[in-house]
Amino acid sequence: MKYDSLGYDANSMEIVIKLRGLTIWLLLSLATMNVQAQMASIISGLPNVNSQAPLDQTTIKEKLHQLSNLLPSGDSVQFEYGDAENKEYYPLNEKGIRFIDLNFDGQPDLLYSGQSGWNNLTDTKVYLNQNGQLKFFGILNGDVIAIDQKPNEYEVFTHWTPCCDSYTSRIEKYIFNKTDVGKMSQSISYIGKTQLTGFPELDSKSSTIKNLELFASLEDFQGTSPWFQSRTQAIRDSLRNGYFISLIKLKNTKVNILDHKKSEGITWYLVITEALADVPDSLYEWSSGNGRRLVGWTNKINERD
Repeated sequence: MKYDSLGYDANSMEIVIKLRGLTIWLLLSLATMNVQAQMASIISGLPNVNSQAPLDQTTIKEKLHQLSNLLPSGDSVQFEYGDAENKEYYPLNEKGIRFIDLNFDGQPDLLYSGQSGWNNLTDTKVYLNQNGQLKFFGILNGDVIAIDQKPNEYEVFTHWTPCCDSYTSRIEKYIFNKTDVGKMSQSISYIGKTQLTGFPELDSKSSTIKNLELFASLEDFQGTSPWFQSRTQAIRDSLRNGYFISLIKLKNTKVNILDHKKSEGITWYLVITEALADVPDSLYEWSSGNGRRLVGWTNKINERD
């Protein structure tokens, strides 16, 4: 067993997660080596986003016909690559076509999720209907995974999967109504590629940690090829030796505990933070700014207010 100020290395273990009365058993192991539980594998068991969007019974053929009628001549919803003289398009994702009145003006707008880069990178285009014609408005990060309809608003949830030399997954919530179109209200960042299928709210069991430091281990990075923004010898050595690496340090932060495990008298907790403002640059990629929530491991859960 290895442990220092950067973290520890644990054997493969069986984890019990209890969510909404359902006990989920996860046996996390590799064929060639024993590894600790990956944070992405654990948080993938969170409750699904409750999608309340109207059931779309439109056939793909009908959607394509509607698309051809609303798009300007010569335009395409597909993402492009290449230069202006040699423009090419990624394949059309017919299942990614969604007609929804996003700004509540009585006209069908468009969300299109499709391949936007190599390694199946996916993003979502937003088109607004103006006088019977679709006009490109902007791009949401990732693939749409759920749409929640409120009385006068839609909440659109997307999941962005890292590719290439990236390693941070994000689930993001965008707001659509008469005044805000595609405004990102919150995001959750975590290490790894497994899809996070929940957007949990902080509950009454949340605690405020005075000095919170979040960590990840080599096993959390599995399936990615990280190239750190702040690549140092200490990070390389820590991962090589099986230690955790520090992702970020935060002051007076409210968290919920998602899971925990104990090894040789040391208890580690997987936590998710409240929505934070002014998050600084850190080893969580593209996660600085406002409305950011972070998932990571900590062993300082007892340092509470």
